[in-house]
Amino acid sequence: MGGYTPSKLQVLRASLASYARDVLALYSAWGFVLVRLSVPVFMVATAWALSKIASPSGLVASLGYGDYVGYVALGFAFFTMLTTTLFEVGERIHREMVQGTLETVLLTPASRLAWLIGGALGSLLISLVDVALVIVYYVALFGGEVYLGGAPYALAGLLLSLAGMMGMGIALAGLVVNLKEPHAFNVMLTPFLMLLSGMMFPVEALPEPVEAVSRLIPVTHGIEVVRSSLLQGESASQLLWILGLEALVYTMVGYMVFRLLEARARRLGGLGSF
Repeated sequence: MGGYTPSKLQVLRASLASYARDVLALYSAWGFVLVRLSVPVFMVATAWALSKIASPSGLVASLGYGDYVGYVALGFAFFTMLTTTLFEVGERIHREMVQGTLETVLLTPASRLAWLIGGALGSLLISLVDVALVIVYYVALFGGEVYLGGAPYALAGLLLSLAGMMGMGIALAGLVVNLKEPHAFNVMLTPFLMLLSGMMFPVEALPEPVEAVSRLIPVTHGIEVVRSSLLQGESASQLLWILGLEALVYTMVGYMVFRLLEARARRLGGLGSF
């Protein structure tokens, strides 16, 4: 008799439930709520502080954004999303390594892609809440104007950029399987990605070769879509097509890279050791 193989949806749900247990092990319910409510406040406050230093009369204003607080606040709202999509999958694999369960997990016939995505899905939902709270605080504390009619386009931009960044994160998870160190990637890549994605200033200010590289990062286009949709009321439909293509390519390539690196670790006997 053949062994039982769970469906992709079952694997996704089980992986998401495992993430929820990990979160509850770190926070109490009230502690978790307080952290989620306070982090967006810090983002908006930092945006306000930067607005006192940088004048919106330069490149930001020339692109049609008169309110620098809103411009930076929406950029910072992507920070949690950036780190969770790019590094949470690797962190999950690292935890499995430390617990000695990674080899068992990867030897099962269950869908690896569903397991990898499920491991990050909880963090992605949390990051979406952060984005929503940043918008609420921006409107409530600074009287910012937001075009709610652009919300569907903004949500589409968020989800597509999430998918693209998750594909990059899955590829990085393959490196974690072999190198067994997720934190070094986080420390090295986060400042560069914050700079290249245009969180604090338009990527048009970057040198042309560097700007071209920034356009290859899905979160760059995601930030542009959210800003133009909510702060200017524009659809940015062309950027949505680009984001959709990036999401497809990065997910496919990221998964192939992960499988190749997983096979290498299995061949060298690295799955069962830490």
